[in-house]
Amino acid sequence: MPAVSEAHGKSVDEAKRLRRLKSALGRLNGAVPAGSGPAPSVAARLNTVDELAALADEWLADTSVAEQERNRRAQSVITALCDYLRSPANDCDTAPADAAHLSPAGRIRTHIIDTIRQHVRWRENPHPVGSVHAELSVGEGAHPLAAELNQPPKPGAVLPGPWSHLSFNFSNAVFYDAVDLGEAYWAGPVTFDGATFTHDAYFCNSLYGEDAVFSRCEYRGYVLFSNSTYCGAASFAESTYHNIVYFSGSVYEGCAVFTGSTYHAAADYGCSTYNAGADFSGCTHHGTVTYHISAYGGETNFTNSLYQSHVHAANSTYNAQVLAAGCLYRGRADFSGSSFMEGANFSTAAYADGITLTGSTFAGPAVFASCRFMGDADFTDCTCTTSADFSGTIYWDNAHFDRTVFATAPVFTRARFTPDAAMTSVGTLSAGVPLTAGEGELPPGARRLTDWRDVERGRT
Repeated sequence: MPAVSEAHGKSVDEAKRLRRLKSALGRLNGAVPAGSGPAPSVAARLNTVDELAALADEWLADTSVAEQERNRRAQSVITALCDYLRSPANDCDTAPADAAHLSPAGRIRTHIIDTIRQHVRWRENPHPVGSVHAELSVGEGAHPLAAELNQPPKPGAVLPGPWSHLSFNFSNAVFYDAVDLGEAYWAGPVTFDGATFTHDAYFCNSLYGEDAVFSRCEYRGYVLFSNSTYCGAASFAESTYHNIVYFSGSVYEGCAVFTGSTYHAAADYGCSTYNAGADFSGCTHHGTVTYHISAYGGETNFTNSLYQSHVHAANSTYNAQVLAAGCLYRGRADFSGSSFMEGANFSTAAYADGITLTGSTFAGPAVFASCRFMGDADFTDCTCTTSADFSGTIYWDNAHFDRTVFATAPVFTRARFTPDAAMTSVGTLSAGVPLTAGEGELPPGARRLTDWRDVERGRT
């Protein structure tokens, strides 16, 4: 009999919770109570968010219920809160100047976000497994600030929040106030696919245990993803950034995808480690872009991107192939001091303000075929241990190959130098012999255009 009575008591408690859940969801959504009473006030609906959070916490803490069932009940609360954020809000059409002027629905949405953040925030493990923060490998010559910047949290060093293991779906949500989800531990799947952020958004110092989806988003304020760890795939594809965005100091264990995005201001990916592939292809950058002091473990793809300003990609290590064909750089591109362990393909790219590759090493094929260098091209002190292809290149400005070492003879077939362009190759070796016959001479296969009209008419 005591066992039967205990089971009956648990059943009654569960029934009460389910009734509380149904009632709370109705109040959250502004349902008018039976009997046509007044709709719940904003204060009542804000309290309802707290009630729903308490219900989820109760279910998760109830060890008399099987873990799978506890998680299922708590997940129903999370899903309801996320669904509210994803639902249309007519009174939020105009973004407020500050939180004090948020509309009623805006206040409720902000409170939901704050509540979620409180429940997914990580805390440092008093008995950490390994170091507290993930370590980034950027090789020798790293910038002295790299050690300060590279402080992303990692599993075992931090502990999850009570809701961290659950799933969160914010897809197509519109956030009408600043969003602060920094220092979050998302141990389960999380997606913001198609979301719109009307103000600043903070996701920095966060840990993602599974796939993280931020594709097709629009950001109208500043965005911080810096100093974060992504244990699964991370997608930021086809997004639009109207202000500065920071991805710096992060670790990506799975593929990182940024393809097809538009950046109207500066973008900073520097001091990061990509242990799998990284795809930056097809992007349009209107501001300065920073990739410097980073390490790439898988294939890195920059193809067919447009850079309207300067690109800072110096002192990086690429342990797999680099694809950068078909890009247009209107500002200067700096890849100096970098190591391309499996080679790099920069073919058919155009450099309006030139390129700097000073001191870089190509352990695989270096391909610059059919590139256009409108500014000076600086390959000083480079080392190419396999093949180098400069066929079909055109130089509108000087090309510097001083002290560059080519293990095999580089290909300059059909390379063209305009009347004002000169090539310097002091101390340059091609398969152990000087690259050119003398100072001011061009390598075999290249020729100098003597008439600017040939250039203007495309006779190159």
